[in-house]
Amino acid sequence: MVLTIVLIILTLVLITIALGVYIWWSRYGKKLFNLLSNFKNPGLGGSNIPNLGDLQQQMKTFQKMFGKMGKF
Repeated sequence: MVLTIVLIILTLVLITIALGVYIWWSRYGKKLFNLLSNFKNPGLGGSNIPNLGDLQQQMKTFQKMFGKMGKF
């Protein structure tokens, strides 16, 4: 008798969790998945990812600027 009650409660908990995941996926999961897919493949209208050489040059410029700001 106790085992039956425990199994019924476990089944109800699992159904509730599955329903919650299904509702979350229908509202937010598809949008998140599409966002990540579009980020990896910008497509024809998307902008290209900047060159890392440009980023390194910008970081050096920022380092020089902040280095000069510390010296009064």
